[in-house]
Amino acid sequence: PPVDGPDERPVVVVVHGGGFTSGTRQQMAGTARSYARRGFVAATISYRLDPQAHDSEERYLATATNAIDDGIESVRWIRANADALGADVERIAVVGSSAGGAVALGTAIVDDPTPGGPLATHSAEVQAAVSTGATLTPGIETGLVTFESTDAPSLMFHHQVDTVTGFTDVYSKVTCDGLVNAGSSCTFVTQSGSGHTVPITAGGSYWADIAPFLWRNLDLVSVS
Repeated sequence: PPVDGPDERPVVVVVHGGGFTSGTRQQMAGTARSYARRGFVAATISYRLDPQAHDSEERYLATATNAIDDGIESVRWIRANADALGADVERIAVVGSSAGGAVALGTAIVDDPTPGGPLATHSAEVQAAVSTGATLTPGIETGLVTFESTDAPSLMFHHQVDTVTGFTDVYSKVTCDGLVNAGSSCTFVTQSGSGHTVPITAGGSYWADIAPFLWRNLDLVSVS
């Protein structure tokens, strides 16, 4: 497995989708197990939802911000409990599908919306993010999302036309371009035609893209 030793293993935080209105962490249990079988400490997380998130753009962005805030706090929690988890806190990736993909990207890029609190002494820094069917471009347009060279490298999967959001790959790639222009890095993988998400499981049909990305950014020995 991709580990330095039995007591410190790289971490993958797996985030569920559901349009910020629904979904549970249990639906990503299989994905988390796929990473655990390869030697990662794998966790699925819950985050705040709003069944009326789509009533207005303002409410949607506020809900997404809350969800990203919870993603950030989950990373702080992992660092606070790293000894018990056997987690290598210098090798943390966040992977997510649909709304969970936006949480993954946001955790890697967005400044903590609510700094302070009981976990404030623990860093929220991650080393990599993987998303599918997601983008932060709406937040960029409204000034909620900005980029720095210290933002974590990201891997984004996106169809030419997303059948759920209606976003094109060109529109969503603005997020990826923002990372690159700021001095970080981003790989954008376009799926032809229309669709929403692709599998992000370890060993799944897109593992050939995900594995080298994690190997490079988490500095792993092996991700076979």
